Amino acid sequence: MRVRASGLILFIGNILSFLLGFIFTTLIARGLTSEDLGIWFFLGSVITYFKIFEKILPYWSSRDIPRGWRIAKTCLIFSFLISIPPMIVFLALSGLFASLIGSSQMIFLLGGLFIPIYYVTASLTSIIFSREPHKLGPKNILIDGVKIPLALIMLQYGLIGVLTSVIIANLAFIAYGLLVSRKFFEPKVDLRWIRTRIKQAWLPLHESALGYISSASDLFILGVLSSPIQLSFYGIAMTISRTLNSLTSLTSAIYPKVLGKGSITNRETEELFRFHYIFATPMLIGGVVLAPNLINIFGSKYLEGLPMLYLLLLSTFIGLISLLIKNIVLGLEKIDSEIKVGFKKLLRSKLFKIQAVSYVTITILILASLITIAYFGGVGVAISRLIASIVGLLAYLYLAKGALRIKSVLTGLPQSLLASFIMALILRLLNPVGSLMTLFSIPFGAIIYFIILMAIDKRVRLIVKIFSKEVMSRILYQLE
Repeated sequence: MRVRASGLILFIGNILSFLLGFIFTTLIARGLTSEDLGIWFFLGSVITYFKIFEKILPYWSSRDIPRGWRIAKTCLIFSFLISIPPMIVFLALSGLFASLIGSSQMIFLLGGLFIPIYYVTASLTSIIFSREPHKLGPKNILIDGVKIPLALIMLQYGLIGVLTSVIIANLAFIAYGLLVSRKFFEPKVDLRWIRTRIKQAWLPLHESALGYISSASDLFILGVLSSPIQLSFYGIAMTISRTLNSLTSLTSAIYPKVLGKGSITNRETEELFRFHYIFATPMLIGGVVLAPNLINIFGSKYLEGLPMLYLLLLSTFIGLISLLIKNIVLGLEKIDSEIKVGFKKLLRSKLFKIQAVSYVTITILILASLITIAYFGGVGVAISRLIASIVGLLAYLYLAKGALRIKSVLTGLPQSLLASFIMALILRLLNPVGSLMTLFSIPFGAIIYFIILMAIDKRVRLIVKIFSKEVMSRILYQLE
């Protein structure tokens, strides 16, 4: 239950962040032209390819810190140093990137500053997550809370002003992260840990490259082979669908727990998936029902992206199930519990096999996108991502056999679906019109959903009861 409590704290933080992020994206979608918004999404996709070295050290620190290693300062300093070469290369290629999308080179020169910022942020996140995950709750709230008022001021300078606002906001989180994590800093840099983990950098580098290529390839392909306007439709649909990604923090605290414990029971996995579906299912169904209304918040000119949104919502939902299975499998892997482990052993481990799944999904995503974009545009790319996510889920289930039962993965889904469909029917009858009514209908629908779910599922009532006690004990502890 402590895992769920920490996860819910992070989830609440992420939901608040989503609301702020939604405001920010609406602000720039309405304040920028469709072409500039497309360039914004394209810039993000290009920067992603220069983040492939970002997880080289945070990958290992997130596994080693829960096991007792004191390497926070070491991870932070060397992550920054690793970010310098890719930033230099990005700046050198900025003119080429600008010509591909028909943009000013200055936009890409300024965007290059995100690279060291992201590397440092990744290290700080892994350090805090490994020791005090609930303190990551304010992360996105802080970033969005700073960039929104700044963007209101800087929007008059166009995309340059938006980029400046986001850079300053991320620097604000870095300051917060340093303040929170400094108590975990070791007296001096651990060169032994660095030497060992750099030699093993191929594993996180492999994972980062695959993950980042997967996350950005559709935007990049669409930007190069289509137009900034078509990319803006897809970008808005992806922004809305990624609302579901706020759920990653809901159960992510299970990863360090399983790493430290070395095992997980069937009962724990069943409750974990039940807890996940309690929140994920209504967000999927509600997103589908309110899809036109949600796009209208950004502007009716983006309604062409509606079919893309339906497909991306489903692929994101499937991807979250895959991520939860992946975290359980990785947490149970013990081969790297000793810092010195050979290349061949790592290659045969599930640490590598889990990553190998990405080869298949990326290949499907890229090839299918290249084929379908000529016929269906952004819709074809969204279809490709959905197919890739389904294949990925099946592969993760195969790798989890013996450690995870299908029954456990489906625990709580039927009840959540039933409550979500009733909620959807009520929302459809309500038929909210306008941005304010749409936003109001979201918490209204959530209340209806939870009332129905608690009425039909006694396990949910028990979870709420236990969780309430846990929250109260934490509050009383803080007051003592």
